[in-house]
Amino acid sequence: MNTVTYDRESRLRSLLKAFSWRILATLTTVIIAWIITKKVDASILKHLDTFELGKLPERELRLLYLTFSLIEVYTAVEWYKQPQVVDGYASERLVPVQEMQLDGTTWRGR
Repeated sequence: MNTVTYDRESRLRSLLKAFSWRILATLTTVIIAWIITKKVDASILKHLDTFELGKLPERELRLLYLTFSLIEVYTAVEWYKQPQVVDGYASERLVPVQEMQLDGTTWRGR
């Protein structure tokens, strides 16, 4: 009977792998977005590029996530002609957590 032995991965190697995969995933998303839309706003990318990837301030991190979200919506609408993202949350689940005004309508949070 053959037994498989696994060498324990060092903590440093594990961190380096995680960090390198995060960089690769982010770059892949940006490149795919650029290929898909050909309209990625260069000013957003230029602004985000002024920060170190692993040390984005909260505001810029939200901008990055918003950009990723818009890319996901773009794919659903333009490729699949759907009003919602494939495998995404139903819009009814997105309940505001505070009161806000939008087009004369008041939305109350929980």
